[in-house]
Amino acid sequence: MAKFDAILQKWTDARNGSIHGASFVAYDSTGKCLYSGAQGSRTVDRSTNVPATTHDLCWLASQTKLVTAVAAMQMIERGLIGIDDDVGKVVPQLASKEVIAGFEGDETQSGKELNPATLLYDFQNPRKPILRKATKPISLRYLLTHTSGFAYDFTSEELCEYLAFHGVDVGERNSLEKYNTPLIFEPGTKFRYGVGTDWAGHVVERLSGKNLNAYIQENICARLGMKNTTFFPDTEPGRFGPELDLAFRSDGPKGSLVKGSVPPTWRPAKEALGGAGLYSTADDYGLFLKALVSGGGPLLKKETLDLMFTGTVANREDLTGQTRGVFRNFMAQDLLPDTEVDYCPGGLVSLTPVSGRRAEGSIKWGGSSNPLWWIDMRNGVAGTMMTQIQPPADSAANDLFVELEEQVYKSIGKA
Repeated sequence: MAKFDAILQKWTDARNGSIHGASFVAYDSTGKCLYSGAQGSRTVDRSTNVPATTHDLCWLASQTKLVTAVAAMQMIERGLIGIDDDVGKVVPQLASKEVIAGFEGDETQSGKELNPATLLYDFQNPRKPILRKATKPISLRYLLTHTSGFAYDFTSEELCEYLAFHGVDVGERNSLEKYNTPLIFEPGTKFRYGVGTDWAGHVVERLSGKNLNAYIQENICARLGMKNTTFFPDTEPGRFGPELDLAFRSDGPKGSLVKGSVPPTWRPAKEALGGAGLYSTADDYGLFLKALVSGGGPLLKKETLDLMFTGTVANREDLTGQTRGVFRNFMAQDLLPDTEVDYCPGGLVSLTPVSGRRAEGSIKWGGSSNPLWWIDMRNGVAGTMMTQIQPPADSAANDLFVELEEQVYKSIGKA
């Protein structure tokens, strides 16, 4: 335990640390807690002398996706849908989608410019989109593996221009209505990180007859004793624990931090969005990972868990190009550059082992506020690190996570 404490303390030290507060929880497949602890300050202002804890509430951002994926897999277990079924038969907005086939006119006249602050494309004269009907339906698998054709604005120049043409503020989409855009490619043909999991969450709502927050509370949180996980922390003041300050790193990698806040796009939440809307704690998320690494119970059967953790992206070259290229820091900064990857309904799959750390077949993901998690079914370990820093892909948070993961494998004799 002391070695984990020392790693966390080094990175959160008030004098020369790069992170104000962080927590880490890890379990093995027998249910044994390998470590649970936190170091640093709950607040960016260190003068408050309030220590960070494992029950500080954090915005999970895209770390939400794994929880939503489990909820979707429960729909499969109940026989309500198949993973390759057409979700347009459940959610009408997903039927008969259109695909952006191109744009009218000359691209050089569009006034395209990359905004370095947002990493989104701005267009002074966006061109009229050319749309065509998709020839393939969208399946639940495609939604969960980011192969449906849906995208985020920051992952798609085409989507940015489409939104600009229609007068939609790029980067301000925070509802299913605003996520109901044309696809950027034919379903199942490419990989592009996007809002598919948000739509998968709505599939769960339609099939279960419950709001996604209510469904997750009843079918995931209550089963595991997760008492501090919610999409709506502002609706029940006093129910949830204190929050770890969200900080903003304003002067480059490992630079100083200033107090920030969850973007108003996301808070207060208008809907339970399954792609990025949950708030939780290291304690709660640790219980969630413990259930999964221990075989799925009481959330999923082992065969369903295996399905959720099996990579199935048809165009892995497209995925690899993104994890080794423009999106490397965002998607795979904690992996070695030559790591072969796939994507499964649960997250990014390492097809090659990472020396001193995770085995082949391990799954991982994180969120834009820089929490991170991994599950290594082969070695029977899983863990999550919670911190709250923006922008995404913070190098200090990544390096801390890697050190903590390395210590887990040392502690079990698998380094």
